[in-house]
Amino acid sequence: MNNQLLFSRSTQDQPGLSQDVHLNILRFLGLKEVFNIGRADKYLYGLIRDNTLWVHLYERDFGPLTIVRDAQKRINAREDAKLQYIAAYLYQQAFKQEKKRVDLAQILYTKLWNLLSLYKNKSWTHYYRGVMELSGKGVPANQKSGYVQLQEGYKEGDYKAALELAKIYLLSSQVMSDDLVAFLIYAYDQGISKASYYLGRYHKVQGNKIEAEKWLMNSLKSGNPLALEHFIELKDKPEQETISLLSRLLADFESPVIQAEIYYQMGRLYYALDNKNDALEVLKQALKKNEENPEVYELLGSIYKDKGNDNLSYNYYMKAAELGDVIAPSLLINTYSESGLPFFKNKYSSSRISDYYQQSTEIAELLLNPNKIWWLQFAAQGDNISCLEFLLSMKREFPQDAVYVNCALGMSFKFGILEGKLEFGEEQAEIYFSEVRKSNPQALQEYLDAGIAEGFICKEVKELEECLREQINMMENDYRLPMRK
Repeated sequence: MNNQLLFSRSTQDQPGLSQDVHLNILRFLGLKEVFNIGRADKYLYGLIRDNTLWVHLYERDFGPLTIVRDAQKRINAREDAKLQYIAAYLYQQAFKQEKKRVDLAQILYTKLWNLLSLYKNKSWTHYYRGVMELSGKGVPANQKSGYVQLQEGYKEGDYKAALELAKIYLLSSQVMSDDLVAFLIYAYDQGISKASYYLGRYHKVQGNKIEAEKWLMNSLKSGNPLALEHFIELKDKPEQETISLLSRLLADFESPVIQAEIYYQMGRLYYALDNKNDALEVLKQALKKNEENPEVYELLGSIYKDKGNDNLSYNYYMKAAELGDVIAPSLLINTYSESGLPFFKNKYSSSRISDYYQQSTEIAELLLNPNKIWWLQFAAQGDNISCLEFLLSMKREFPQDAVYVNCALGMSFKFGILEGKLEFGEEQAEIYFSEVRKSNPQALQEYLDAGIAEGFICKEVKELEECLREQINMMENDYRLPMRK
């Protein structure tokens, strides 16, 4: 059935479907389909502006818009549902990109920040502004301001802000207030299953073993694999007894993700007992249940390294690093640097490989070899001040290659790869790009082409924005689409 028939309207000669029916149809569609239908004519464009439609889409894709008790606050929190959907969607997409493409992630975060800046008086913006300022995502890091934003969101009853505050308190070994604990319990009762994880960890820190086990088990039942390691620590049993416990737990969970985590923890314990063969068996089972857990690949790499199988070890470490494992890049550098270093476009491995090159005693040879542009793009990935200082020193030491260093510096600032440690943006990037244009206009394209070939960057800014057109278009408050006549 085509869209014209589905969205036909009443005429003098023929009855059509009501607006309520049309809205119900739209609720079953994905985001792209909703916007595509809105292009058809003014009537359908009007439908996709309906706030109740966006409340439904948000809660379908991201969970409850609000759980506040106060009726008026509840009404207020459900306003701007379309804007809140756009913010949640952009944040989700940027978060997914972090382990793969830092440059694209920062572009999305920056676009989100620009949207939030237009609505500072809206309570729903506090959560996003808080987490972005705390971590320097899309904006220079400002921990004090980020913390204040989260506090404001929590006061307004935003459960996302409350969960983030709980995480901060646990990571910094601060004690959560009784009010925050009570709010998390209320949030869990309202269907926010993630609250059980933080409640479990809170009671674990407090030494309340019974409550901790209860909440961590609830978290596992809701599908959160992070709870398992804390659950094991609470049991505090010898390795073999813990393996038996985990084996029994397998029958209690149908979730492949939880089963995969159980197998991984069993593999980790077998490895600690120096039982590598059994460790390999359960880790293979873990991969059958979930192929995306980088820790499994990292452990497999270590086991095969111990067994003397460098080929398999290298491949598993590579896979772990590709998936964003924090430790695998260092293991690769320390173990296999003589065989040639791999690169991965994520913040963990890029930073470590950049550090490795900074410490190399063969800098001159590296810069002068045919891969000098590729190498400079390595250096540009580091997310700390030392990477900037290093690139600037290379510019002074090797003036013949200064044009390519300028490219690396410009791209770092352009895409905020240095994260919150420095200001970044068009103005800073243009300082370096202007030098490139004056001395060698072709160098920037050469640098970009090398980056595209190696997967560092998509293309220069206009083409980057082209490939992100849908996300960028959604930033408009009034999503104005061309109307067909």
